[in-house]
Amino acid sequence: MRLTAPAIATPGTSGSCLPAVAKHPSTAVAWESTAHSTAATAFQRLTGVKNQNAVRWEAVDALPGRTAKTVAQLVAASLRHRPDRIIVGEVRDESAYDMLQAMNTGHSGSMTTTHADNALLALNRISDLALSAHSNLDHSFVRSQTADAIHYVLQVNRRRDGSRGVTELVRVRGYDSRNHTFHVEHLYGPQEPAHAK
Repeated sequence: MRLTAPAIATPGTSGSCLPAVAKHPSTAVAWESTAHSTAATAFQRLTGVKNQNAVRWEAVDALPGRTAKTVAQLVAASLRHRPDRIIVGEVRDESAYDMLQAMNTGHSGSMTTTHADNALLALNRISDLALSAHSNLDHSFVRSQTADAIHYVLQVNRRRDGSRGVTELVRVRGYDSRNHTFHVEHLYGPQEPAHAK
């Protein structure tokens, strides 16, 4: 998969960040609550790739005569179809754990969205959601898995004029279990300390 500059460029972004994202990896897109979009839409905007040969499944709540289908179940089922990539519309529960496992088992180029105020908080949010999947999960292990699975985090905010735009892009460099911090490289946006607990 190759991303082209026009596909990701929006007013206020820097062209210097485009080659980094274009080289491949799995990405998390963090949205402010007022700037929500589905991962499928975000993927299409970022890559210019249309949903050809794509299978779309939707999680549903339980109703009389209908059993619930969770995101975690859909992610597990999708693995049986040997997908090139998995796009999860939004992680908001323990399904984050299954998504991270899929990203770490040969499904690079996968993508998801979540709600967070900045890129570093998005990494923490996804980790915390994954930890809720099982009571015996280790804090450092899950955060290391998050750092291994997600290579880039893109922050999208709504501007005062109502339009959406990229405000931050970071490359995930790893997780320091001794200091309990994510290490990231800021490619675009406000320069904050390159770690987050």
